[in-house]
Amino acid sequence: MLNYQELIKKAKEYGFSDIQVNESTSEELTIQIANGAVEKNNSSNVTSAVIKAIYNDKLATLELENLDEDVDKILNELKQNASFITSKEVCEIFGGSKSYPTVEEKESDIANYPTSYKIEKAIELEKSILAVDKRIVAVPYCMYVEEVNALKIVNSKGLNLSRKGSGCAIVAEVVATENGQASTSFKIVQKVNLADLDFDKVIKEASKDALDHLNAKSIKSGTYDVVVKNDAMNSLFSTFQTMYNGEAALRKMAFLAGKENTKVFNEMVSIIDDPLIDHEDVLHKTPFDSEGVACYTKELVKDGVFKGLIHNLKTAKAFNTESTGNASDTGVRGMNTYIVPGKKSKDELLKDLNNGLLITDFDGLHAGVNPISGDFNLKCAGFVVEDGKIGRPVTLIVMAGNFYKMLNDNIFEIGSDLTFERGTGAPSILFKNVAISGE
Repeated sequence: MLNYQELIKKAKEYGFSDIQVNESTSEELTIQIANGAVEKNNSSNVTSAVIKAIYNDKLATLELENLDEDVDKILNELKQNASFITSKEVCEIFGGSKSYPTVEEKESDIANYPTSYKIEKAIELEKSILAVDKRIVAVPYCMYVEEVNALKIVNSKGLNLSRKGSGCAIVAEVVATENGQASTSFKIVQKVNLADLDFDKVIKEASKDALDHLNAKSIKSGTYDVVVKNDAMNSLFSTFQTMYNGEAALRKMAFLAGKENTKVFNEMVSIIDDPLIDHEDVLHKTPFDSEGVACYTKELVKDGVFKGLIHNLKTAKAFNTESTGNASDTGVRGMNTYIVPGKKSKDELLKDLNNGLLITDFDGLHAGVNPISGDFNLKCAGFVVEDGKIGRPVTLIVMAGNFYKMLNDNIFEIGSDLTFERGTGAPSILFKNVAISGE
């Protein structure tokens, strides 16, 4: 095993001004069921490291999958890598924040259950979904997944940080058919503890979503008032994360760059980036980012006014500011970035909508979205809403507009049902006068 202190000590002898090691450990288990049998049972336990070192003011990077590599070989390779760098940007190894938030690490119970039990629960999940209704004909994806991830950061400036997180999830995709038409639904539930995974909820909700969308038809093209359901709203919101990203701003691809302290959205819109949030959909809090900078809660948009970009060390230096603790292995990313919820439930939003559409799904989010301009043109599905009540299912329709304009001119009410998935969150939102193409 690589001795990091020896590496740091020897790096000085080789002429490196600073060096840092990011050690990542990932343990994963994936069980996939098909037709009552185990189609996949994959487990992995991988420890790797990314080493960054500054030599003659050049930042060299080396990725290691074998942590038994010779120290001299590593340092020579880093030196060679540095010699090929022609960029003149100023490089930095971070010495540490003044303080770090205290975060209680939640230890998962997944190690208390044998793999045989997890397989049994996954098989039972598929079987139970198929038994709900004869119109349910397939469960293409029925999976149990668990992960244990750890990060350790050590550098020549005395930084020594570590964090760990673990959790598990169940995933189900359901296909129902009737009158020659198919309907698909997808459900994922994740928790820290296996004991907290609600299999019955997945069975009920995934089945109901697929069955409720059967016999869907299009509607006439026109302008409609719509409620975009929380998970659909979150999927749309997640495609526009570059709008306040410092890395995107360097590439002239961030819509909000240069608009700090100006009103950009309707005053009811606030957006927060919160690595420390307490929410049932968020498994872990993040005390520091991949560069060792302390994480904290920050307002990106407050009452419609843009407050500032998110940064890592590199982008912060370029904009003459400080890192916001948003460094990731791939650059800059938000950590639990969400639209602040309102006070009304989804049912109350539907009542205020009265007549219009409930949008539950978007399709083609990457192909049909321009995150720089905000324009989008997306296939979607949902339900007609009449007198505030959900009516017949709707499909083969397209919603078009500009996301930034919608958050300014079309937004009418924000719901209270905030949900998170993959690092972003949103509640259901009521929009007025949205262009829908149908028949």
